[in-house]
Amino acid sequence: MDYGIENTATGLSALNQQYQAISNNLANVNTAGYKRELAIFHQVLASQMAGQGGSSYASVAAEMPAAASGGPAAPPGVGSQVHIDFSQGEVSQTGRKLDVALAGKGFLVVETPEGPRYTRNGQLQIHPVTGQLINLHGQSIAGEGGPITIPNNVSSENIQISADGTAGSGSQQLGKLRIVEFDDLKKMIPIGNGLFVAPDDQTPVAAGKTKVLQGYQESSNVRMVEELVSLIMATRLYEANAKSITQMDERLKNLLSVSL
Repeated sequence: MDYGIENTATGLSALNQQYQAISNNLANVNTAGYKRELAIFHQVLASQMAGQGGSSYASVAAEMPAAASGGPAAPPGVGSQVHIDFSQGEVSQTGRKLDVALAGKGFLVVETPEGPRYTRNGQLQIHPVTGQLINLHGQSIAGEGGPITIPNNVSSENIQISADGTAGSGSQQLGKLRIVEFDDLKKMIPIGNGLFVAPDDQTPVAAGKTKVLQGYQESSNVRMVEELVSLIMATRLYEANAKSITQMDERLKNLLSVSL
């Protein structure tokens, strides 16, 4: 088996994952609360590469940065895993009463038929029929005592949401947003639309240190320039690796023709 071709193919697969991560990031650069995806590279097949003409690949992989800051893409013989960067995005004022930003590591809880899901997107709305607070996709935002329902006689402009998530209008209490935190954010699984699911070993706990900012929104933490630089680097490496596979394939064909 030609480990050079195998390892280069592994590198191409890793680069493909990076392309997908970068594409998702660029598509969501303006999505409130979006957390960027990072293709974190790791060396694979090191034992096979050693002594098989692939030691140079191994040394390149060992010296390569972790790519956590949008660094170089994978050389041949390197695989990748996609992780989420949960760093705080920039918080900007919108003035809209139903916009809330979370300062801290907490999540809003979204009720779905499949169970609770978690989001940093605080663009809330009022359901036109039920009066419940919902997200942009019509899913109910959980309150500590159940869904938060806004009476018909209460305008969204009159709703006040305090730093602990308590919603009210004048002296009328409407409910309190359920905001939770997790011990290990690295285990959170993105499922699209700005939602995350928590694995069974991650139990949500009340987010005592997360503050709610009414009239603000947390921007995506995607850095456009870094993503474009990473895209250019990944493209160049992909082209180089693809050319390398073609050259190795031609070399094998020549060897086979000589042996025959």
